[in-house]
Formats: sequence, structure tokens, C-alpha cells
Amino acid sequence: MAIRITISGLGVFQRRFPEARVRVASTGIRDDIVGFSQWMDSVGWLDAEPGMKVRSSKNPDGFDYTGVIQVLNEPVLRLPLAPITIKVRSDYAGGECGHMSTLCIPEQRAFMAFDLLYNGVHAWCGPGVGKPEIRNWIDTLRQITRETGDEGWTFYCGHGREGGHEVVTNMQHYLETFIAVTSAAESRQAAIMRMKELFPGFAQDDFLLLHSVNFHVKDGHQP
Repeated sequence: MAIRITISGLGVFQRRFPEARVRVASTGIRDDIVGFSQWMDSVGWLDAEPGMKVRSSKNPDGFDYTGVIQVLNEPVLRLPLAPITIKVRSDYAGGECGHMSTLCIPEQRAFMAFDLLYNGVHAWCGPGVGKPEIRNWIDTLRQITRETGDEGWTFYCGHGREGGHEVVTNMQHYLETFIAVTSAAESRQAAIMRMKELFPGFAQDDFLLLHSVNFHVKDGHQP
């Protein structure tokens, strides 16, 4: 069984299922997880989850990310109780994060895009996701659209509900709009208000949107 879990949930997952294997598509992704965990620790985001801080000589009670997380030796997942092969891809250019992987089951027309897709949720374009990375992200979405050109696919998002091809095109539109708004905004507040106006009802305007705009807009002058 393949299960998607967040970084901060790895400890709970391992305690609940100690025999389960945690696998990622590349060493780069594993390194990203360790690096992001270190960054979250540095800004206080793991204060409520001290057990998820990276284990080190200075923090021997931390989580052993490199020991727990295994790297796949081939770009596929085979489930022992199902006659299907899940294709794993991880050669995308850096976008929402430095390395991204997706899972695809062509027989079922199912595409698990994880954090490449947000649906009804403001996207993370904060530290580490500059405009070159956002443009890479847009190019990746165009590539996915070309490769799944026929109808009937279901795309499973990292944030928000699954949907059809419109989820991919809507995400592309959101990112293009974010670049345009933050490039033209005279203040952070103006950019936030404009994004909320253009995408009413989107979740995480108080966190994802806030940190993204703060990273891209410098009050008082153009970013």
C-alpha cells in the first residue's frame, strides 16, 4: 500500500507502522526533506514537534530521516497485491521545491501530482521559490498537460480536492497571475488584496499567500 504523508507526520507514521518502508524517488528528494526540516527548525516551526527535528550529535533525540527514508532503485512501484505498476518520475526542473516527484497509473488514468497541484488553495511561492522556479513550475504543468492530452484523467493534488485537466490549467493560471500581481504591486498588502480578489475563497491566505507575497514583494519599491 502506498500512502502519502507529510514531513511532520513521518514520526507518527513510523510509530504506528514500524514495519512500513518509507521511500522517495531520489537522493535529492531525501536531501530536500532533511534540508527543509532543518529550515523549519531554524524558524521555529518544529517547536511543537521537537521529535521531528533532524537527529544529530547535538540533537540525538531527533528524527533519523536518512535512516528511515529509502531511495527507490528504479522509477516504478509494484504493489504485491495489485497487478499494476506505478510509474515514478522525478526529473522535473526545480519549482515548488528543489526536487519533485509524481506517481502515474496509466491504466487507471490516475496522476498523483502532489505539490505540483493546489486546488482552491494558495500556492507556496515563499523562500526558495523565486520567479525562475515559478516559471519552471508552469513549464512542468504544460508538459503534464501534453503528456496526458486525452480526457478522463484524474489529478490528485497535494493541497485541495482532485479533479480533471482543469485542475492543471487552473494551477498554471494561478502561477502566471501570481507573477503578474507581485511584479506590479507597490506593497505587500496591495498584492495580497489583489490575489484574494482574483481568487476568492482560496484557503491559506493567512499563511501560504502571506509568506509567498512577503518573499516576492518588498514594500516601497518593485520586487
